Amino acid sequence: MAIYLHRLDSANPGLNAIVAQKDPQLLMEEARRADSDLAAGNVRGPLHGIPQAPKDLASVKGLVSSQGSPLLAGGAAP
Repeated sequence: MAIYLHRLDSANPGLNAIVAQKDPQLLMEEARRADSDLAAGNVRGPLHGIPQAPKDLASVKGLVSSQGSPLLAGGAAP
């Protein structure tokens, strides 16, 4: 996860590909929990433990989303 976060920090300012992101510390905690689950054989599905970046068109609890429209900038998922 640390590598993904570092790459986002360096590339995203020019790309603006990531509109909203959870707190990096929270993401690291989630990654550690996923690693522990996987090591214990608790697999939740085929993508368990793989970092994901949902598109801005999807409403994700806890993240701001404009749904791709300037009119909805700063909106939050219900």
